Formats: sequence, C-alpha cells, structure tokens
Amino acid sequence: MRFVSLLIMAKYLLFILVVSSSCLALKYQGQKIWLFSKTQYMGNAPVDRDGKAVKGYTETLLCFIEISKNKQSPAWQTAWYKGVKYSVNILQVNQDSVIIGRIKNAKTTFVIKPGLETKLIRLELTEQGNFNAPKANGFVLEGILNNKQVYVTSDEPAVELAPVLMQ
Repeated sequence: MRFVSLLIMAKYLLFILVVSSSCLALKYQGQKIWLFSKTQYMGNAPVDRDGKAVKGYTETLLCFIEISKNKQSPAWQTAWYKGVKYSVNILQVNQDSVIIGRIKNAKTTFVIKPGLETKLIRLELTEQGNFNAPKANGFVLEGILNNKQVYVTSDEPAVELAPVLMQ
C-alpha cells in the first residue's frame, strides 16, 4: 500500500514538473545574431536658451538574425541591452546581402550575407527607457512562437559603427 501511494505521489510530482516547465520561456535557436550600435550627429550642435550644448546626436541599435528558411521566426516583441528596454519592429530582408556600414576606427565595411539555406531578419529597435532588465548580461530578445514565450541572448557587445554626420 505504501509503495502504491509513493508511486501515485511520484506521478503527481512528475505531472506538476512537466506542466510548470512548459510555461517557462524557451531559448530560441537562431543560426547567428549580429548587434550594431550607430551614432548619428546633427550638422550643427544644438544649444538651449542658456547656450549650453544639448544632446546633438541619436544612438541607434541595429539587430540582424539569421535563421533557417524552413524555420518559423518568432514574433519578436521586446529587447534589452545595457539595462535599456527596446520595442521591436520586424523587417524581412529580401536582398542576398546587407551592407551595414563602416566599423568605427577601421576602414573595412561590414557586410552580412546569409547562407544558402538561411534568411536574414532585421529588427528595428526603438528605445523605451530604463527598466529592470532580465538577469542576463548583454543582449536579450524576447518574443512569441507557437503561443510560447521564447528568447535569444548574446553576451557579445554591439559592434560600434563609424559615426554618421547628418546635414
């Protein structure tokens, strides 16, 4: 009798473990992820009424993910980088390669070319402000796939592109 009750209890605990683990976020496996930061400066440095220089630049975060052509991509919703939260807009890349730009303090231009069996997805990240970031270092990207929350993480820092002077 005691063995039967232990067996029932073990099945019950296994059931709870399976149900609770299916509610957790799953790590999504993309082929590769690239993260770039770009600073754009205004042609003339703006000043306030007191003559103090105000922030005359904007910082942009660019993200590209390479995934299998046969694999469905999640609906990416939120990203965090260095404690800053970003909303995500997904753009399909239709070219066979993408010229990203020149890397800061280098003369080389960075180009991304996906493999034959993969495709590129570009994510436009819009800053939402400082929030309590997830407990992961680096870059965290969250989305939904098949009604389950998925995420991608990268501990690599963003590659800094050469600044752009705007007219």
